[in-house]
Amino acid sequence: MQYRRDIDGLRAVAVLPVILFHAGWSFFCGGFVGVDIFFVISGYLITTILATECAAGTFSFKRFYERRARRILPALAFVILCSLPFAYFLMLPSELHAFAKSILSISVFSSNFFFQSETDYFGADAEAKPFLHTWSLAVEEQYYFLFPLLLAFLWKFGRTKLTGVLGALAVASLAYAEWSVRGNPEEAFFDTRGRIWEILVGALLAVFHTSGTIWLSSKILNQLLSLFGLLLIGYSILTFDETTPSPGLLLLLPVLGTALIIHFSKPETLVGRLLGSKPMVGVGLISYSAYLWHQPLLAFARLRSPEAPDPFTLALCAVLAVAFAYPTWRFIEQPFRDRNRIPTKLLWKVAAAITASFVMIGGAGIFLNGATPGGSEEAVVENRYKALMAEREGVTRWGVCHFNHQPPNRTFKRFLKAWRCDGKDPDLKPLPVIVVGDSHSADIAAAFRTNGFAPVQMGGSRCSVVPSRMSKGCGMLFSHIKEFATKHPEFTHLILANRWDEQE
Repeated sequence: MQYRRDIDGLRAVAVLPVILFHAGWSFFCGGFVGVDIFFVISGYLITTILATECAAGTFSFKRFYERRARRILPALAFVILCSLPFAYFLMLPSELHAFAKSILSISVFSSNFFFQSETDYFGADAEAKPFLHTWSLAVEEQYYFLFPLLLAFLWKFGRTKLTGVLGALAVASLAYAEWSVRGNPEEAFFDTRGRIWEILVGALLAVFHTSGTIWLSSKILNQLLSLFGLLLIGYSILTFDETTPSPGLLLLLPVLGTALIIHFSKPETLVGRLLGSKPMVGVGLISYSAYLWHQPLLAFARLRSPEAPDPFTLALCAVLAVAFAYPTWRFIEQPFRDRNRIPTKLLWKVAAAITASFVMIGGAGIFLNGATPGGSEEAVVENRYKALMAEREGVTRWGVCHFNHQPPNRTFKRFLKAWRCDGKDPDLKPLPVIVVGDSHSADIAAAFRTNGFAPVQMGGSRCSVVPSRMSKGCGMLFSHIKEFATKHPEFTHLILANRWDEQE
């Protein structure tokens, strides 16, 4: 197929918001839709190749799956191998046990089902899972396990019937997505059945394009509709958040925006020139490797300390993901995609060895129940707590429930439950008390816990409860507190703890 620079640039539009979203940048609160953009691009590019081969009578299942193996496996395996020592030394035994399960599920491209049963994509605990992002790779591979068979079968009946069947499947998948996300949004997010429609949108575009049909194309329409598509994507990235039903009807905005760009963007349009610029194309070329690197880097940064990493550390991880992506693309991706350098027989041997190795590593981690150098779960937790106390020179905190910087809006609503800051610690007696304020409130909450009681804790460093001295970040924190208290009248007491001035 003819190379399109703008589609590589569109990959950059997809990957950068995902990375910044996971790095906690609230400005990119809808950055997770980058994965949906990837789905449409993938459906378009791969179906274009398949449809062209079907039309020419040269389609081969073996060659198709070989291309997928060359594209997906080498870089993925490299990132997993690099992650193993960090996981071993930074994770608690229970975390390492789950990590081993994730490796095993990745080996058979079912990690979306594993994370579906383990976590909420928008939950605070999800941020510390190094391979959470592989759920999207699993969805694609499950789709492409059956799609070539379906396409080859339907091709015999003509493009009209092919288009009708693919369109019906897309509508059914979208309807399922909307239904499932209303009933169980945490599980629906990872469900392949609710994601197929996004890939099929790209596939339908490819069927149109390979037919040679000119469909709604003129200089004015190309300019306006490609720009409109980019605006739809931008709107989704900047306004969607964890409360947006995903997948569901609202995802039509970024999906259709991507489809509009693919169809109407031309080298002479404004969007075509923007996406086809050297910086955008450069990031697009390494987007797969950048996507693979970003989540492990961010997760290990979060696992490194009981406290949340500061914004600079997270930003540095985002930059490193892009920096690591180039050598991975240059020395791993590119050689393996070249048949002259890596013959087919050697590729399958390497693929089999990689799969077997990860199955054994995952199985060993599960069998050993996440054994780590630090010993038992309790011993590791105690050592980490002692290190934290030493770092703070004896000042007691409950770090994960106490923000040391402006609280990230996208995770706040879920962090209470995930980190047992909501007064429901099973090891302590419930207490109908909400403790609010600055670092002094953290000391009071810690005193309650030391004596066997579990209050609700919501505080932040230097967060004054006095309106005239309240920072923007603390104002956001306290607005969440007000909402929480209103919805939970069973908490009958509120303790305000601050460093009070005499006039206060």
